[in-house]
Amino acid sequence: MRLFVITVFACLLVACAETPSNSSWQEIGYKQGAKGLQMQTTSDLQQRFDREMVQEEEYAEYVVGFEQGKKKFCNPVQAYEYGTWGNRYKGQCSGLPDEARIAEQMKLGYERYIFSDSEGRYP
Repeated sequence: MRLFVITVFACLLVACAETPSNSSWQEIGYKQGAKGLQMQTTSDLQQRFDREMVQEEEYAEYVVGFEQGKKKFCNPVQAYEYGTWGNRYKGQCSGLPDEARIAEQMKLGYERYIFSDSEGRYP
């Protein structure tokens, strides 16, 4: 009986995780944008969440969240730090006014990351 209850509970958790509600589409977009990932298409999201269709309103919420997250990622002040974590600029901030500055700062941070990583390997 205990195993049955645990199994049912686990199935419910998995079902919830794979079917985002309208309120979480914005959160999904935000998280992806804040990580510097590329915006996904409706087809990408349908595949990811094993759905036949992503509604227009759901995708609109995703885009709003993604743009908010992108603003967080595309912060010139934090770009250097992102680079020191091993992130490279891949056009994530394309079209933004500070794109050149962000790309340069991230490049400098990435070079620091590479240099710091190699310091311990050579005598």
